[in-house]
Amino acid sequence: DKTVIVKIYEIKGREFNKPTHVIVRDWEMTRDLCETNEVARDLYNKFLPGPITLILIKREIVPGLLSANLPTLGVRIPNNSITKQLSAGLDFPYTTPSANPTGGKTPYSVKDSLKQFTDAQKKLIDLVIDAGELPKVDPSTIIDCTTKTPRILRQGPITQGQIESALGIKL
Repeated sequence: DKTVIVKIYEIKGREFNKPTHVIVRDWEMTRDLCETNEVARDLYNKFLPGPITLILIKREIVPGLLSANLPTLGVRIPNNSITKQLSAGLDFPYTTPSANPTGGKTPYSVKDSLKQFTDAQKKLIDLVIDAGELPKVDPSTIIDCTTKTPRILRQGPITQGQIESALGIKL
């Protein structure tokens, strides 16, 4: 929904030339949104749900606004009970950008999150789900699966060694 995408970018003060990822329910939804390959399938089967984002070539149904007009889309399934339950009840993907304004400090509670937003930004927020204090973990590992040899774009909790072991190749 382009209106929702614009609203998220407005709330965060995010520039439209920066893409955002989506949360998918399962491999089928991933295939509906993106061109998939064996590497992506193997990483999906090994690490999702979990702290990894797979970058794939997006299909035409994905709005360019979401991907900053890039040909790719990041897909995730966090290992979080709230996001998994939400995904199970939806027949479409959704996004979960960090709950802070662009450039803000990573929040680990609703209180930490909301105190960073202006009153105008807060008025745009429709719903806040309080999951309590969140664990202080690194952001997900981002891996580009669009090239013959995948590339790690951001190192996170899943290491290069774990990825190499899962794929049986050297990155």
